[in-house]
Amino acid sequence: MNELANCYMAGCGVDQNTKEAFILFQKSASRGNTQAIFSLGNCYFKGLGVEKDEKRPLFFQGS
Repeated sequence: MNELANCYMAGCGVDQNTKEAFILFQKSASRGNTQAIFSLGNCYFKGLGVEKDEKRPLFFQGS
């Protein structure tokens, strides 16, 4: 699921859709995928597929 999210984020093989990527990262992260957890923090920090929130990524870094 995380790989599909990366495809949506980059537009690789599918139309780029950051909102769909964010949703897939959330699902993957809820299953314990650490790469997806990092990607969620990145989405929040950069405002990709979700409203930008520079403080929220700290939660995903374990702070």
